[in-house]
Amino acid sequence: MKQVAVIKFNHKKVNVNDFTIFCIKNTKCNLVDDIKDVVVNGCRYLFVVKAGHGFWDESIFDDCIAEMDIAVKGDENFYCIDLGRTSLEEFKKIKRSGFSFNITSRLFFCHPETDPEAVLRLQNDFDKKVKPFLKPFKDEFIKAYDNLRRGYYVINTETTVDQSLTNEFETLIAVCGGIKTILLLGKHNFNNETKVLMFDVSEAAIEWQLYLRDKWTGDVDQYDDLNKQFHNDHQHYLPINALPLKQWIKTNNISADHIKQCWKRYKSLEVHFLKLDVHKDKEELIKFSNNGDTYFWLSNCFLMHQNVFSKGIKGSVQIQNDWIKDFKKRSSSSCVFDVGFKLI
Repeated sequence: MKQVAVIKFNHKKVNVNDFTIFCIKNTKCNLVDDIKDVVVNGCRYLFVVKAGHGFWDESIFDDCIAEMDIAVKGDENFYCIDLGRTSLEEFKKIKRSGFSFNITSRLFFCHPETDPEAVLRLQNDFDKKVKPFLKPFKDEFIKAYDNLRRGYYVINTETTVDQSLTNEFETLIAVCGGIKTILLLGKHNFNNETKVLMFDVSEAAIEWQLYLRDKWTGDVDQYDDLNKQFHNDHQHYLPINALPLKQWIKTNNISADHIKQCWKRYKSLEVHFLKLDVHKDKEELIKFSNNGDTYFWLSNCFLMHQNVFSKGIKGSVQIQNDWIKDFKKRSSSSCVFDVGFKLI
């Protein structure tokens, strides 16, 4: 018996089949405009993906099935129906829950294989006209760019990478996001003489970090109050992952006292803030790394939607790795790169 069927389902009832085909990379699936058009053909699990949304390597389906403890799981853009527990006629009545972070963190828009030249032109000029089937893609592209330009991380979506490093670093270069930089500086790898550069391509992210440095005392409860005040004063900015700090530190098993101690170290240091783009301002970053052995929190700079849109996941990772290799070669210091989930 065939185990899995995948369909692309257009919830808005407009003809986007061409765009749907455009979005499919390696996974074969059926295209329908309404759930009533689905032919199950003996499948146990049915994956429904809203047209225009992400597609993944097929291995993700096995992980989804492993989490199927109820008949329907997922959200309106991507969900799975266990046809061993319900039917296509009844599944809409069932209350569903979401997949774990292991699944949702792997959802990416996929690499465009049709008319890639048009997509590349869009990166330089969003006013460029595109063929009708590329319009939804263009809209998502513009949305992602806007998030990058106006967005700032209130709380990190990644924790510090703990690989028991014994290195001592004289320099820290980090993106402006949440409090990870502060936590890094509290580790034994850094001291009271550490030189720090915080940079970002987003003006909002830099402004948020400057605001914290000026107003915060390291108190966990105060952090959330400052977050609300900053948002009220800068409503044109887009807060990302605005969780209560108390909730975040509990989830990550970090004490409020540890946060305060890290903050004191951070406040005692001279910190430089610059608006930089890793693609365009590499020389500036290399120059700062020459201050001494460097820990560089690069995060997912190369796995943002803009890169994935034009290069795909594998292509974006390759660009990241080539960038890091060249950086290490040209810097006069030893450099370790933190890309969010591992060290390079």
